[in-house]
Amino acid sequence: MSKNFLDSVYQGKNQWWLYSFVILTIILYWWFLSGYIAIFFHSVLSLNLDSSYINFFVSTSIPFIFLLAILILAVKWLHQRKFYSLVNPNSSIDTGRLFLGLSIWGLQLLILTFLDVILHPEGYIYTFDVGQWSLLLPLALFLMPIQTSVEEFLFRGYIMQGLSLITRNKFILILITSFIFALPHFSNPEMQRGFIWSALTYFAYGVFFAFITLKDSGLELALGVHCINNLFVFLVANTSDSALPSPAVFTFVGAIDPRADFFFLLIQAVIFCAIVFKGVPRNFESV
Repeated sequence: MSKNFLDSVYQGKNQWWLYSFVILTIILYWWFLSGYIAIFFHSVLSLNLDSSYINFFVSTSIPFIFLLAILILAVKWLHQRKFYSLVNPNSSIDTGRLFLGLSIWGLQLLILTFLDVILHPEGYIYTFDVGQWSLLLPLALFLMPIQTSVEEFLFRGYIMQGLSLITRNKFILILITSFIFALPHFSNPEMQRGFIWSALTYFAYGVFFAFITLKDSGLELALGVHCINNLFVFLVANTSDSALPSPAVFTFVGAIDPRADFFFLLIQAVIFCAIVFKGVPRNFESV
């Protein structure tokens, strides 16, 4: 069996009209239905829960569950291939690789946040609410991995493998999928920090996730990094302008320089790749 991540696309039906139909379906669902689903669940939750954090988080997360269902049906029914072929050529999930990415990126976030709190204590306020946080914790541990995994399955899995039918140039594949990944994030409130640099940061995240996916010939590292990144922000160190407000342990209320965010991301990504690909290579040859 091929160990090339992109070759997974040949395991099933891959006609261009299948990809066009699925992508169009996903776009229409997200533009016209996901918002109504979120509003419906927010209304239902508001009748039973007196927590704006939980209401907002759960109601905005549920549309991703429906998106996951669409993607699973598309891959298994229309393309007639195993869903986990989006993850690696073996159509399985290497949990060791997933937790490797999660632990290394999580450790970096922990160290950088600790240093920042020590060096700039005036920028942080202690917002830990044990009651709210305890209620959010199990929900976050269940729903956040679904949200981040769906994004990886879609952008780095389905779309990147599909585009490889047109070009096998990895540079082009990384650029296109990273741009598509960044687009939905342009409506986030964090963009108010400075559009250009914030947009570049989202694009850089896409480049990083796509690069480690192709380099490792699998989605597991990106799945782990993306998940712990969002969980850490949501539960440990959030910002006052976050798209997902939460009673995190700390909330940064100072001025955020989007240029610093961008360059710190680059540094983290370089360190991550140096540790993973030099110290813990995958057990089969990468792309």
